[in-house]
Amino acid sequence: MTSVLRTLLLGIAFSLVALELVICLPGLVLLLPSRAARARYTCRCAHLFGRTFTTVTSITTQWIGRDLDSVQPAVFISNHASSLDFFVLMERVPIGTCSVGKRELMFIPFLGPFYALAGHLLIDRKNAERARLSLARAAEFIQQHHMSIWLAPEGTRSRDGSLGEFKRGFVHTAIATGLPVVPVVLHGCARLWPMGGWSVEPGQITVEVLAPIDTSTWKAETATAHAEQVRSRYVECLARPR
Repeated sequence: MTSVLRTLLLGIAFSLVALELVICLPGLVLLLPSRAARARYTCRCAHLFGRTFTTVTSITTQWIGRDLDSVQPAVFISNHASSLDFFVLMERVPIGTCSVGKRELMFIPFLGPFYALAGHLLIDRKNAERARLSLARAAEFIQQHHMSIWLAPEGTRSRDGSLGEFKRGFVHTAIATGLPVVPVVLHGCARLWPMGGWSVEPGQITVEVLAPIDTSTWKAETATAHAEQVRSRYVECLARPR
């Protein structure tokens, strides 16, 4: 498949997802009084968005390990090496999950405003204190409504697709909610859609759902150590041949 065709298919995929966003918008508006209902509704919509994008760009996914629905509510975390991560995970995000994204998503046409209106959380990565308070409020929200939360501890992609350092927000969220941490490891996304690329290479992505991590003994004072211990699991998992 030529790069020109792959770029064309990427444009078609984005266009179809944008159309689906518009189609789903009326249902979201009807649910405005309830943030929890909006979050659950958009998880269902995300399944459609993800399947559309991966189908058009000829991406197949192999999920191994635990079933996401069987381990929630939980604090789901995933590595972030490519924009492709976003669409692959959309296909399987459990209903009743509040996701956490960076504030810059607001500036993406169609998707940004939809994401914010949906009741999910957008945080300012440049303001650590504000981000911490936002996560604390999100923890209260998911506890109240018996939901899960999903975030990327790295905060952003690395230019070469390598694993970045883990921020401690997911640790504090797990401590605040008492929920287990479920690591989700994506293999191969940066290879098929590297940062800055204008086309997606067809291929297979492997998504590995690791065993839930009990966080009942975690303490805020040792948050850095907990984050490093969880990151080491990713390092080990990503180093295994695929």
